[in-house]
Amino acid sequence: MKLNARPFHKKGQAKGDTMPALVKGKYTEIRKLMYGYEIDQTCLGEQIGRSQKYVSDRLTGKRPWDTNDVYAIMQLFDINPSEFPLYFPQAGQP
Repeated sequence: MKLNARPFHKKGQAKGDTMPALVKGKYTEIRKLMYGYEIDQTCLGEQIGRSQKYVSDRLTGKRPWDTNDVYAIMQLFDINPSEFPLYFPQAGQP
């Protein structure tokens, strides 16, 4: 399943504005995709068959991602395998 993207700015936010703090931190590129597709942790969890808490623990770096979940996220967002290190950097940091 692939998602439809929306323009990368929120209603009322100027196009040149910086991204909100919620997309900064660990796994920044995954957070940017979630923001761009208007997907929260609960929705991402539903898409990959996991709970919101599971997704939260992975996005904050508290626990490592399961390989099957990484593949599911890459397929969901149509991430090219060559871009794996960008979206899933070691320890969640670029």
